[in-house]
Amino acid sequence: MSTELTGILIAIVAVGAALAGLIVTSVRGLRQDIRQDMARLESRLDAKINESESRLDAKIDGLESRLNAKIDGLETRIDGLEARMREDMKQLSDRLARVENSQARLEGLLDGLREAITGRAAAS
Repeated sequence: MSTELTGILIAIVAVGAALAGLIVTSVRGLRQDIRQDMARLESRLDAKINESESRLDAKIDGLESRLNAKIDGLETRIDGLEARMREDMKQLSDRLARVENSQARLEGLLDGLREAITGRAAAS
């Protein structure tokens, strides 16, 4: 029985060693599969990130162009307003000069009328 038992033990050890070899080989293969899957996943994520970045850059460029166009339009409107304000100020200045001239003429006429009514020179 001892030889039988030794043979069974040797068979059990041999099966265990074979199973251990299979497990080690499977774990190595699994590790390699995981590394390959991680590399593929990283590659796909990099591609998605680059694609998203490109789309975002394009949207930012479009937004920047639209904002620049709006700013240019506002600057044009402001320039037009400034030109109209300068023209309005010139017209007001000219009108004020005419009113002052008319006022001076009226004061002169009033002085002459006073002199004619009172017969003496007005105190100036």
